[in-house]
Amino acid sequence: MKRRLFKENRFLGIGFNPNHPLSSVANYIRVKGGIALKSAHAWGYPIHIIIEPVNLCNLKCPLCPTGIGTLSRPKGMMTLSQFQKIIDEIKGYVLRLEIAGMGEPFINPDLCRMIRYAVDAGIWVHLDTNVILINTEEKVRDLIDSGLGLLNMSIDGSTQETYEKYRVGGDLETVVRNLKAIIAQKRHRGVACPEIVCQVVVTRNNENEIDEIRRMMDALGVDRVVTKRVTLALVRDPGAYRIPEKLKDRFIPQSVRSKQGTNMQEVNYSNGCSALYKNAFIYWNGDVSTCCHDADGENFMGNIFEAGSFSKVWNSSHYRKLRHQVNTNIREAEPLCSICPNRIR
Repeated sequence: MKRRLFKENRFLGIGFNPNHPLSSVANYIRVKGGIALKSAHAWGYPIHIIIEPVNLCNLKCPLCPTGIGTLSRPKGMMTLSQFQKIIDEIKGYVLRLEIAGMGEPFINPDLCRMIRYAVDAGIWVHLDTNVILINTEEKVRDLIDSGLGLLNMSIDGSTQETYEKYRVGGDLETVVRNLKAIIAQKRHRGVACPEIVCQVVVTRNNENEIDEIRRMMDALGVDRVVTKRVTLALVRDPGAYRIPEKLKDRFIPQSVRSKQGTNMQEVNYSNGCSALYKNAFIYWNGDVSTCCHDADGENFMGNIFEAGSFSKVWNSSHYRKLRHQVNTNIREAEPLCSICPNRIR
């Protein structure tokens, strides 16, 4: 395999990608200025954007609003033309596009064409997938041909019994088979990308299998294995920052609970949030929210297609009001920022 030239690393927050236009670097400087001065009007445009191609999923994960059926937004998928319209506008400043959201991206039949369009526009693309639907030679070829920068997939158990406790409805054997095919095609082509990353969500069910999962993935030839702490905030009671004890008892690793006890409700209410200047989450229908913690669109900032452009939404009255509120008194930035998961310890 050729030496990997492009990495999803950071230098002063800028992903290394020689295809980025110079305007994106200038925009990055403006973004940092807006963050420092806590301006209600954003000087620059987001450097990291999440686009949700679909909010349907083939699994029923117990900590996902889509999986357990509590997602209150309408279900659907973005069209290729809608995606292209967004890319045409954001390509001059976005440094990293993450294709993800409240669904499995491969349910959208235009996914690989979307990735290719963004890559051709000079954007580094990161994809989150459970890999289960990448189950044909054509899909594997299309994925490798798309120019994807990073494929982030999840294996949360070394056995089917453990894996399906979190990835409900999934089949570990299918995941491994599909992953082998992707790695084999990548090696056959001699290409550097996509970097293949296995992400393990560490729960009480799999905390004793992490080393075995690492060995499995190393044997398959994935580029990296990373662990991620389990997130319970998306399925907490609406408007509440407290996580129900039954959820913590079921999912928080025993090693963590033994260290922290049951006092896991400390909240840091320091004002300000850089995400309001450098991130954005675009749902499948063009609605814009502030970040990935907003599954239901509580921080609705406007709709791209109704407004006519992303720029009109980015500095809309909704966005300016929220930035001012978060910067001056985040406790009153309801309904979501005042109970942000990043402030729960």
